Amino acid sequence: MRCAVWLCTLAASGLLGCLGASPTPRFYALQPIAMESAVSRDLAIAVGPLHLPRYLQNPRIVTRLGQSQIEYEELHRWAGDLESEMLRVIAENLSRLVGSDRVVGYPLDGPFSMTYRVRLDVERFDGRRGEAVEMRVRWVVVEAAGGEVLAVQLSNLRLPLGSESVPDLVEAHSKILEDLSRQIADRIAELQAGL
Repeated sequence: MRCAVWLCTLAASGLLGCLGASPTPRFYALQPIAMESAVSRDLAIAVGPLHLPRYLQNPRIVTRLGQSQIEYEELHRWAGDLESEMLRVIAENLSRLVGSDRVVGYPLDGPFSMTYRVRLDVERFDGRRGEAVEMRVRWVVVEAAGGEVLAVQLSNLRLPLGSESVPDLVEAHSKILEDLSRQIADRIAELQAGL
């Protein structure tokens, strides 16, 4: 009997050794534009709120398998809350693009009066490995003081991918946020020119 227990224990430990440890998830962060800009204190922008569809409210990176089928990457995850990360990156991008150090992400408002608030409603922010990353977002620029809507825009953005790697997929997510930020910055520049 003692020999049988010993053999079972040995077999179980051998089996576990063959299986090995489970893979460790990898974590990714969105990156803002890498550029310097002149600092101005004439323009203050609050970015947010930003709303995500329910399928994106998940720490796992979403990839698209078909037009209506998605997959959650078990081993590839966002390092932080995706909504907060997107707000942070868009705010940093806008700060550099408009040349102001007075750009803050929701829910912060900063210790200064705002010129504009940018609200974003994201409908899509995902990609298909080896094909493209796509973003569909409706955004509004509001006069912060009076609440008047100054601009409403629907942006459909697409960035082709050169490989199937997840790091390239994440880099494309950051790049597509840069493209969106440039559209918003251009619209704000038009509004400023019209004053």
